[in-house]
Amino acid sequence: MKFKDVMRNVNRGKILPTYLLIGDDYFLQNFLLNHISTIYFKDAQREKVYLSTDELNGKKIIEIISNVDLFASKKIFIIKSPHKLKGKFSNDLLEICKNPPGHNILFLIEDEWNNRSAFIKKLKHYTDPVDVQTPYYNDMKKWARYLVRERGKSIEDSCVEYIVNAYGDSLANLNNELEKICLMVGEKRDINKNDIKSSQGWVRDRKRWEFFLALIDKNYKKSLILGKNIINRNETMLSLLYPLTMIFQELLYCKMKKGTLISQSSYIPIPPSVKKKIPESAIRFEKKQIVRALELLGKIDKRQKEAYASDETELIQFIACVLG
Repeated sequence: MKFKDVMRNVNRGKILPTYLLIGDDYFLQNFLLNHISTIYFKDAQREKVYLSTDELNGKKIIEIISNVDLFASKKIFIIKSPHKLKGKFSNDLLEICKNPPGHNILFLIEDEWNNRSAFIKKLKHYTDPVDVQTPYYNDMKKWARYLVRERGKSIEDSCVEYIVNAYGDSLANLNNELEKICLMVGEKRDINKNDIKSSQGWVRDRKRWEFFLALIDKNYKKSLILGKNIINRNETMLSLLYPLTMIFQELLYCKMKKGTLISQSSYIPIPPSVKKKIPESAIRFEKKQIVRALELLGKIDKRQKEAYASDETELIQFIACVLG
């Protein structure tokens, strides 16, 4: 079930007794939970009961959500990683989903989108799963406009693209950045490019994703220029090692899949504009080039931790070995 369809139903007063949320975007998880809480409880005291499968055993969890008092206040129960319930207790939970008791709501949250456990498959028979993966690029731009509008401001389309490219690896990150920008402009209503460029954080992240794009486009000259620029101003080789490793791991994975589209459900700490180009860029690289890049990054990591090494020299040599 699409997130927007669930929101539309909730706004119309159609609230289900059970929700299965699948995906690891915590902003979306909390957004839906809070929105339903607002409508469900109205002016009454809100009572949310978080039940951790890592801290409570299955018996205790089932007892808590099964203990229904018709005269008690309404509750929302939240269970993270319900697939961890085993044996009798997983069957008990399935029965509760099949025949929900009382007037409470049950939220089941499964971060792993590709979870193919037998329990999750059975669970989907009783409740239509809600997609709470981090949205793709175009939907992320819609969210950016919505989040700005909710703060009583408007934003230029070109600014939306810049912000999503730089900070759209998750909705939480995007929301935090928009919050900072809205606070920075004060009473001003319209947000333009100059407002965003005044943020040093924006300048740093924009240059970073431009460098990553040049690298996977195999643009040797541009990679050198941008690489030298960020390594002298904002970055260290250590700060670039993790995202670079993730990028080349994704290129290798895509190459092993023979260029087919890769899943973007898992969290990858690189900008959406870069993730989107991974399948296209994988075609430009030979497998041995990608493996060589990963080996080099491993050696650089070891040198950085064991002895002094020039960040600029390390980065330039890496670019030359991978693209030269």
